[in-house]
Amino acid sequence: MDNAKKKPSKMKILCLLIGITVFSIFSVAILFTETNPILAKPETSEKKATKQSIDRGSDVSNTKAATVTTTQNYTARALDPVENEEGLKATPKVLTMKQNEAFPDLNSEAGLTKLFSERIIPHPEYGALYEYVNADGTPTNPSSEAIGFQTIYIEITENHNLTSIRVPIPLTVTDIGTSFLLDNQIALQTDNVNGKIVLYPNETANKTPEQLQQLVKTKSNVHSWKVEDGTTIPVEVISTTITVTTVGSYKAEFEITVGIGEEQQKASVQKDVVVFGADLKSPYYFSVSQNGAMSMGTDGASIFSKYQSLNDAKASSSTYEWVKNPAGEPTDPLNKFDTSKSGFHWGYIKMTDKTYTSVSTVISVPIMITQQEQSVIIGSKVGLHFNSLPTISVSDVKGKNNSEIVEILLGKLSPKAWELTTGQLLDTQVTKSSITSSSRWVNEVTITTILGGKPLDYKFNVLVLPDRIFDNSSSTGWNIIPNGGSGGLLANPINGSKAGFPNRGISVSSFSNELGFIIKDNAGKGYVYSGGEGKVQDVPGVDGLPLYGKWHATSGLSTDQRNYEIGQPRYFLRKGDELKQIFYDDKSSILYVYSLSLSRNLNFKVQLDMYNLSQKTKNFSMLEPIDLDYLTDQVPIYALGGNSGFYMQPSSDKRFTIRLKDSRGNWLSDYTKYIAGTFNETGVQSGRNYFGNDFSGNGTESKNYYQGQVIVSGWDTAYQLGAPWKQVLPDESLNTGYEIFAGQELPYMQIKADPEVFNVYSDYVNDFDTSYKLSQIPTTTDHGTVYVTYPTGDEVMMPFFSNSQKEFDSPLTIPRTGLPEKLNEEPGTIKRYDTSLLAINESDGPYKGLPSQDYTVKINAYNLGAKPIPQIIKKGTAFTKKASEVIQDAVILPDHTASYEYEGAMPDTSVTGLTSVMVRMTDTNKPDKTTLIKVPVQVIDGTLPSKGLYIAANDFSSRPEAFQDLAESEVNQLILKKSEAVAWEVATGSSKDVTLSVESKTLPLNPGQGSYKATLKAVRGSETVKKTITIDIQSNQKVNVEFVDETGEALHDKITFDKVIGTTIDLTKETEVQKVLESIQAKNYQLVKKPDNETAIPVISEESTVQYQFKGMLFVQSSPTFLNFGRKTLGIPFIKVEKAKYDKPLIVWDNRKNSGKWDLTATLKKPLTSQEDSSKVLPFAIRYKINETDTVVLEENVTQSVAEKEHKLEGQYNISDEWDKNESGLLLEVPSGEVLQAGGYRATILWQVEQTP
Repeated sequence: MDNAKKKPSKMKILCLLIGITVFSIFSVAILFTETNPILAKPETSEKKATKQSIDRGSDVSNTKAATVTTTQNYTARALDPVENEEGLKATPKVLTMKQNEAFPDLNSEAGLTKLFSERIIPHPEYGALYEYVNADGTPTNPSSEAIGFQTIYIEITENHNLTSIRVPIPLTVTDIGTSFLLDNQIALQTDNVNGKIVLYPNETANKTPEQLQQLVKTKSNVHSWKVEDGTTIPVEVISTTITVTTVGSYKAEFEITVGIGEEQQKASVQKDVVVFGADLKSPYYFSVSQNGAMSMGTDGASIFSKYQSLNDAKASSSTYEWVKNPAGEPTDPLNKFDTSKSGFHWGYIKMTDKTYTSVSTVISVPIMITQQEQSVIIGSKVGLHFNSLPTISVSDVKGKNNSEIVEILLGKLSPKAWELTTGQLLDTQVTKSSITSSSRWVNEVTITTILGGKPLDYKFNVLVLPDRIFDNSSSTGWNIIPNGGSGGLLANPINGSKAGFPNRGISVSSFSNELGFIIKDNAGKGYVYSGGEGKVQDVPGVDGLPLYGKWHATSGLSTDQRNYEIGQPRYFLRKGDELKQIFYDDKSSILYVYSLSLSRNLNFKVQLDMYNLSQKTKNFSMLEPIDLDYLTDQVPIYALGGNSGFYMQPSSDKRFTIRLKDSRGNWLSDYTKYIAGTFNETGVQSGRNYFGNDFSGNGTESKNYYQGQVIVSGWDTAYQLGAPWKQVLPDESLNTGYEIFAGQELPYMQIKADPEVFNVYSDYVNDFDTSYKLSQIPTTTDHGTVYVTYPTGDEVMMPFFSNSQKEFDSPLTIPRTGLPEKLNEEPGTIKRYDTSLLAINESDGPYKGLPSQDYTVKINAYNLGAKPIPQIIKKGTAFTKKASEVIQDAVILPDHTASYEYEGAMPDTSVTGLTSVMVRMTDTNKPDKTTLIKVPVQVIDGTLPSKGLYIAANDFSSRPEAFQDLAESEVNQLILKKSEAVAWEVATGSSKDVTLSVESKTLPLNPGQGSYKATLKAVRGSETVKKTITIDIQSNQKVNVEFVDETGEALHDKITFDKVIGTTIDLTKETEVQKVLESIQAKNYQLVKKPDNETAIPVISEESTVQYQFKGMLFVQSSPTFLNFGRKTLGIPFIKVEKAKYDKPLIVWDNRKNSGKWDLTATLKKPLTSQEDSSKVLPFAIRYKINETDTVVLEENVTQSVAEKEHKLEGQYNISDEWDKNESGLLLEVPSGEVLQAGGYRATILWQVEQTP
């Protein structure tokens, strides 16, 4: 190109450039030749050693946070110029810019001066073009966003000849973390926040100085380079001032090294380092009670003693937040430490700098969540946690030694111990235990942990409790409710009523005793006198008497006197929505357990269990006498249907209900008696047990009031609940309780089934199909679950969904499977099987948890029968009444008719006393349904009574076993049953409202043989009659029947009879004996001797034994019925057959006790005789092979010994097995000439066996 040409026009330059470009592309595409870029290379032949200054602009602030130290001056090489052959030349400068600073303007001289120290344009009059480009010449907009070294390029094109050069400019982009060393020729860069290197306590902890230096180097991402060309310069951290045990602001010194040998130079710079975070307060761990609030205080002041934010050490310069884990995930709810689980836990606090929010750390905080008896701190050093309350069940310790008990205890408690500042797990072991197999209640145990090689002991109490206290499961999940805490409260979510323990969530104003429970409505009103502020009192009875003096409420468990008498410890526990209160009467060895819970139907469930922790069986009872006062002292009482309880209702919208049966009619507990009435009549006022000391009296439970019937109104009211005497074994309990509804009436949903009652006889076998409608659902969008509980107790859950009418319809099948094969075993009764349905609304909103009204589908199982009308007749008078006249209260399917007729002998009226007559009752609609009814007939000698009560009963005899281990009330009931006692109103023959009981008796508990008296008493209103009977207790004795062989060895287990002394046993009529005799004889034993008096074995005062004697037998058990030598031809001179065919084997049986050798003989009773001509005989044709050498000829009527053997084992010896092997057996040998008659021949052989002498 000609450099002398004038400056071309702009269009000409453009065209020329396009042409060059097109040519270049064509060349590449067609010839594949290489082309060099226009960028001119510096001339290496001219190296300049002059120092070049760097235009630093305003970068002085880059080193404000650094102290620079240099060992000696460093001389940098000047940058080389870039030029081309046309004389275009430029010498670049080292460029330094702040991050995100704008690049120099290429259209201004000031901007070009920053980039070049020298520029030579060959024809300056034409000027030149300057453009930022990439290394390949592509136009670009350079960026100063990335800190560090980069090379930018400027392409200079002179306008005269349009030649260009591309000039590389070394660029260093800086921020506050950039330092320059060795006269600004070396740059050093660290990652930083506001000029500071940020570290965190978890990074610096436990580091050596060398490790800290490496940490700073790594975290700062330090790197160094020559500013003239970006060459990497080695850099190290040579020292820090960091203290590894605390946060703070520190220094770190960085050192660079350039050159080698004598030319080596070093320079260093100090940088600010911040260990961001906060130090924990002494003792460097924290504790909080379970479910308590773990507050960190303002700016974490409760947790931290020292702070370091990015720019200062002020706590207020950062924010603090509880987080879930070291990753900083938020807690739920936000900024709250979860204290629900006891034991050692790590808490996490996220600390964030307010100004520079990217600076943040999560600080681990060791926290011990304490829980009474279960999670404790030992010696301010160790945290100890048990997986459950320190309890162990009685079944766990019974029959165990100490080491076994300790192993079980460790398994149940799973103790864990931690060093509290580090969370390090420590070894733990039980080193001492006072628990033995007979221990109950409180026992001291010592557990030892090892800390720093030294033992640390902790003594604690372990409760040994009956299994049922925690429903046969462990005490895991039960937490202690502290006095003054709020955890001892349950609340109805719909009406706000509440139940709980005094001073633990529910308050009362009239007393401070913590024992017992209280139930109140949402207005704080209870139902116990006075003013609803009283507590329920339960009065226990032991062995026939009230335990604490009398049957008065002042002798109850919740009185101040009991609070004083019953010592510590006492346990108040909660698990979910269940509460328990456990306390112990050491003097009486009785453990009491109150349990409160909220049932699915939003009734509170109250239970009091009275455990016998003594070593002997006791009789327990319980009486609950309550003076009522719900909004008024004269609160009216109404009945629940089915004799299942009662309710108090001072107004239509408020009630307290006490339910003693479940929806299927089953008693909820041992409370099976109750009386509701006036304060005086119930006996509450006077402290009298309404049911009597023996609890034999009846109360409201026998009145059959209908649902809602008024029991009492307008009077001061009260009630008593009675749990009759019950024999309670050690570690067992009397269980009392009920369900109670309190307060504002609920808008119950309603269930109605069709049909809702099934009336069937007891042999009904099909399923019961019905359907039901759920109505009064709160909204059209509600949904929930219907719980169906079948009579078997099995429960199924069915979903429901409300429709536009706020209803739900569904079929229901009650399966017959699982019910008894016979639905009702007791004639003259109706047994009920109820299926309960309960719907629970599960939709969110104010009625979530709302139940339906209790509802049941009833199955009435009829057992045909009726009550007899007892008769009194004068001696010698004929019995003339019709059968229908001596029957009442018939039990028969609805709309069916019964017929009656006498069956058997009419009563004998010639003798005074109690007799009877039988009446057959038949359902005329179903004649196959029929039964017999026994009608008592009392024959008297004298004037017949015309009115008043009459009592009849028989003397009776009984074995003592029937009366063993019974409570007194159970003995009385048995006396009434065995004596067939009956009492009735003479005028009507009715026993209704007549109470029959045992007034007194000489019969002791667990009686022995003897004659005793009992006085029976019948009461109706104010009228009383009595009768004394005789009870003979007859003792039994055992008679053993043995079955032995000839040596006296038993052939079968003996049979033992337990019969009344003085009676006899006919063994020939005892089925069990006869079956044994048959089985022994079937085994080939011969009965040789029977017991004397086999048909009348006497039962004497001492245990006796009789024997059946047998002996073993030796006999031919099996023999062939035919032997076949086959068909033979006479054409041969001699006929011989060595093996005959037979149908049955020849077997000898021997089960003699001392069996010896025996001899088998064969006798030819009839020789081979022709079937065609009986005169033709072969007398010597049959022989017996005894062995390989001996053979005998069987001759007619001659007994021949053919085998002498001995059994190795009792049983069979199969002789014919030897025949099959040809070792012995029958042979046929006869010359053909002796056979005078062709055809068939037969012979008869007698086999016999006898003992060898």
